[in-house]
Amino acid sequence: MNALKNRLKKHSKKINSGFAGNFHDGQSGMTLTELIVAMAVLTIVMGLVLSSLISFLKSTAETKTRAESSNEILLAGQSIDSYMRYGQSLYQTPSADDPYVKCDGTGGVCQTVYIYVKPGASDRSSIISSEPAQCVRLQVIDSSNDSKEEERKRGTRLEISTAEPVESGSPIWSNAKVYLTNLLNGDREPVLKTYNGQNLQFAPKTGKKVFGKDVVSDTNVSYTLRNYSSDKKVEKCFSPL
Repeated sequence: MNALKNRLKKHSKKINSGFAGNFHDGQSGMTLTELIVAMAVLTIVMGLVLSSLISFLKSTAETKTRAESSNEILLAGQSIDSYMRYGQSLYQTPSADDPYVKCDGTGGVCQTVYIYVKPGASDRSSIISSEPAQCVRLQVIDSSNDSKEEERKRGTRLEISTAEPVESGSPIWSNAKVYLTNLLNGDREPVLKTYNGQNLQFAPKTGKKVFGKDVVSDTNVSYTLRNYSSDKKVEKCFSPL
């Protein structure tokens, strides 16, 4: 047993002396110049990789934003088209030249269009003509100045709500649906514009930024009332101004 211990001690001394000899002979470690060169090469490589990664992330983010924007604009357009398909009369307040008015409870200005919807006898079958009339209100609301944090973050949005028409007073609006959130520019250029009493133009403008750059995907769509009537039945959709 003692012999084995002695052999291990001798072997350990040889190993230690070998390490010490290597260090003394300068055969181990890196010089300062080598370290600086290695760090410079690593910095260049990391810079190239990081630049490619940022470019990829930026392209991916812009593509995702455009896809989301197109999808929400398409959804809003389909909803507007479904109401205009059976709409009889149209009204924008106060006028197409000055489309912004104060909206109660929104904390900002809004652009409002009313549609009186009533399927006619010429729509596919006579059964549809017996369906009740409906009021549809389209509002482009700028909530950037809203006092509530969660509302202010939503920026400018399009809301679609419905109500039953009334002979006097104000309808009770319900089923508000937010279709565009934080995608419309908050400037005073009208997104909804009426003309000729039976046409509506939907011209959204995306304003979201990706890496500080605007992602623009403007889409202008025009709709025409399918059951246009010269009677101002749309007045049943709001109280007298």
